[in-house]
Amino acid sequence: MRRRYVEQVYGKLPTGSRGLLITLEYPQAEKAGPPFPIPEAEVQALFAPHWDIESLTRRDILTANRALLPKA
Repeated sequence: MRRRYVEQVYGKLPTGSRGLLITLEYPQAEKAGPPFPIPEAEVQALFAPHWDIESLTRRDILTANRALLPKA
């Protein structure tokens, strides 16, 4: 479903367009989405064929915000 979404939404942008993609990456077994995690490898597989990808920042938000972790 993600591949189809990328093709439908991002595939319609004009050549040379720039965008910003914000994702979450975490062990899905530890927290059921939404939001759902998307690993960096999948971002590369989906976008790299048509886009130049640059990671601007990575943050560990689970350590800073324990409320996002599953209830024990």
